[in-house]
Amino acid sequence: MVFKKGWNKKNGEKKPVEVVVEKKETNVAQIKPIVPEVKLSKAFYIEKTAGIWKLVIADVQGDKLINKVSKDSMNKAHALEDFKIKFAHTYYFGK
Repeated sequence: MVFKKGWNKKNGEKKPVEVVVEKKETNVAQIKPIVPEVKLSKAFYIEKTAGIWKLVIADVQGDKLINKVSKDSMNKAHALEDFKIKFAHTYYFGK
């Protein structure tokens, strides 16, 4: 037996249902392009400028630099420890 869509044992054959689709008129000016929003991410790095070690935390969205915060440190070891703490707060603890 061949399966027919809409067939029921009680009423035998079922008549096909007509589907009416209404076309909606749209202006080309009303259609806006869909642009996906790029996720905001954080960048961490340390740098040495003029003999001072700095921890830099930057907010980056796509190719754009949104915000940049720098913190001076006494030496390279302190800059690395600050880096570890800030990185852990951001990525592991979600703050």
